[in-house]
Amino acid sequence: MKIGELYEKWQKKTNRSIGRVGVFDDVTDEADVGDVVSKKAKKEVKSNGKNTDDVKKTAVAIRKEREKKDNLRVKNMRKEDRRILERKERSEKIAAESTRNKGFNGKKGKTGRWKNAKK
Repeated sequence: MKIGELYEKWQKKTNRSIGRVGVFDDVTDEADVGDVVSKKAKKEVKSNGKNTDDVKKTAVAIRKEREKKDNLRVKNMRKEDRRILERKERSEKIAAESTRNKGFNGKKGKTGRWKNAKK
């Protein structure tokens, strides 16, 4: 087996190559070697060349993103600050429920077939 044969075989099979100039690579000039681009940079730029941050978002997507950001902000708070905030929100919720009109709760007293029932 000649030197580099196994690498060439792997390269043909997987359609990949190691991103460096090595012993087995035929490079005539240093200018042929491309810049290394990180995975994050590749994800940020789409195939059409536009940055993903420039895409218009729907109102639902913006609301979800803001809720997620607020949730993370609360999770990353100090514990004592988070407890204070939770108590405040809980008391506001209870106050809102008590002032809210409960609505119709049904008939009061004996009604229907049990109205004239004998004991």
